[in-house]
Amino acid sequence: MLKIITFSLPSSLNNSVVVEEDIAPYMFSHLHKHEEMQITLILRGEGTVLIGDKPFDYAPSTAFLVKGDVPHVFKSRQEYLYGDNPNAIHAIHIYFNYKRIIGHLKHLPEFTNIRMVMDRMDNGLLINIENQPFIPEKIRAIQQTVGVDRFIKFVSLLNYICERPGVHHHIVFSNFSVRYDIQEGAKWNKVYRYVLAHYTDSISLRDIAEIANLTPQAFCKYFKKRTRKTFSSFLNEIRIKEAISQMTGEDFLGISQTAYSTGFKSAVHFNRTFKKVTGSSPTGYLRHHQAIQRRFVE
Repeated sequence: MLKIITFSLPSSLNNSVVVEEDIAPYMFSHLHKHEEMQITLILRGEGTVLIGDKPFDYAPSTAFLVKGDVPHVFKSRQEYLYGDNPNAIHAIHIYFNYKRIIGHLKHLPEFTNIRMVMDRMDNGLLINIENQPFIPEKIRAIQQTVGVDRFIKFVSLLNYICERPGVHHHIVFSNFSVRYDIQEGAKWNKVYRYVLAHYTDSISLRDIAEIANLTPQAFCKYFKKRTRKTFSSFLNEIRIKEAISQMTGEDFLGISQTAYSTGFKSAVHFNRTFKKVTGSSPTGYLRHHQAIQRRFVE
């Protein structure tokens, strides 16, 4: 019997499509699951991926789609765990809440191919990118865009995968025994709800550790294992996502006001954190968003 970790994606609160890039010594090595579906493109590194109870080898130029709430783990080969190359693996992950997206778009005839493949999918897809250079190119394009532009490119990728039978192969599993620790799930939900309610405040490590009934040191280990982030990174990501929501809303009052209203103590810290999270400065992000808006209005 295997125990799985629930994996949280705070970025999905304000985005339909979330992209994460992994450049590290080795892959995240814990069996886990999350509500969102996941497309992973391997650019560097070798190992085994377990999706449900089905193992597959992965290497550069392999790709997978994992269905939401299906336990999975990408295990690097043993030599990666003891190597000294900080950039030994490179992967791009795209996360999306299929139920939320299809709930709004399922009646559109253009989504027929996507809906047929996704609704019949058991646990995931092997994506055949041999002789399919468009797929890595499309994934890269999704990574390099934001907002509506990213969503349009993502739908194009999904349609390309689903409308070509030779590009995808279904992954089926039989009797996979997992154990979800209800007490651990309740603890994580308590932490998550507290952060969402108090992210504008100054939350110390001691404060949040008390919410989880752990010591600060134990909480750091607990949190990193479940989110692949430090608590401060997680908190800043929540704040930046709320900042983006304010900046792209009708009642935007300016970058400085947004910085302070989302929990940052200075505009300098906000600007630096915003660029780290989004890859763009607040001003640059606004310009890009406004350009996209104009494109759709014209």
